[in-house]
Amino acid sequence: MKSHLKLALIAVLTAVAFTLVPRVQAQATETATRDYSFAAFATGSETSTGVGPRNAGATVGFDVTRHLHLFDPSFEVRVGIAPGPTISERSVLVGFKVEKRIGRFHPYGDFLIGTGTIAHTRSGFTDNSTVPSFGGGVDFDLSKKWALKADYIRQSWKVGKETTGFSPSTLSIGIVYGFHF
Repeated sequence: MKSHLKLALIAVLTAVAFTLVPRVQAQATETATRDYSFAAFATGSETSTGVGPRNAGATVGFDVTRHLHLFDPSFEVRVGIAPGPTISERSVLVGFKVEKRIGRFHPYGDFLIGTGTIAHTRSGFTDNSTVPSFGGGVDFDLSKKWALKADYIRQSWKVGKETTGFSPSTLSIGIVYGFHF
């Protein structure tokens, strides 16, 4: 079984196992609500560039979230690297994320923009680009501070003077640590 399928299967089985464990609460209702939270995350990522094999990489970042009743908007920063034998890429992205808390699940969508460097490792061609990105995912609470993260993003790169661009997609699975104020 390929490594990305193994990683996805482990994440799904872990999430299912934790949904079967009852959540214990000491109080029937919360005595206070939080207005803001800060969360840091780290993931293992697999990027499909459309050129050559898929790249294994990593993504790290953080969110500052404002908690509202209907949804929770966030400001997000993320840094991704995806070295590969044919195409390598690095990006630093900032933008907005909107999530909806549903029990222990936090599905979200995001729109980010930033800068990136892409390199064709065989020819030595390197290009810098403005990189818009959109995607979504879900965080699953393991405890008050820890969560699992499954995330998918699609980026749009303009390489050189090409008008068609380059659109790699990244699937990431990892962990989130939340700091609550």
